[in-house]
Amino acid sequence: MDYLTPLRPTDFDLLAGITATNRRVMAHRGQIFPLIVPTRKMVADGLWPTPCYLPVDTLIFATIERLVRAGAARAAVEYAAVDIQTTVIEALGGLYAGRNVELAFAHDGRRFAVVAAASVREAVHSVVDHFLRLGVENPSQLACQCINLTEALAEIRERARAAGISFPARLWPTLVELDEMASVAKRFSPKAAPAVARWIAARASEVEAATRRETGGLS
Repeated sequence: MDYLTPLRPTDFDLLAGITATNRRVMAHRGQIFPLIVPTRKMVADGLWPTPCYLPVDTLIFATIERLVRAGAARAAVEYAAVDIQTTVIEALGGLYAGRNVELAFAHDGRRFAVVAAASVREAVHSVVDHFLRLGVENPSQLACQCINLTEALAEIRERARAAGISFPARLWPTLVELDEMASVAKRFSPKAAPAVARWIAARASEVEAATRRETGGLS
């Protein structure tokens, strides 16, 4: 399960394109958002190390930093960190399939939306539509940035190749795989991994809804 094997902090630094000093400073400021923030008991039980950086965390870090470089306010992006993490996880299927994936982030100062889609136009349209449903009358006043997840992942893979770092082809298990690995699933508590817990709940709801459609609502 390479995708669930934590990276050495030095390898995370190389893949993220930062120095160890910068990582420690950003972590101290709360500007790095690992998918797993293990509790003391988890660390004591040997479930996760601390800090814990999974391979997918390199893509999450790159996503946040690219949004900030594109003009997003860091405070706004950090406020939406869990939604960004969840959206990146959900977008991995498209990345594995070799499709182009764009991630759009927008906010109006109070609320935000994060969407992944196949094109910039589709992603931006989705976030604008989200705010229109919320009653926003002038979407042109929204702060909106869009970054390319496909390019971000390709850059990370190239850094891994250049540095000789083993980097998995897949960055996240499927819901079925998590179900089959009960001992692993238990390592993702809502407190330690809110984005993962949200993803699991959402996927479970989708599976339940699909099952009901197939059985005509009978359970």
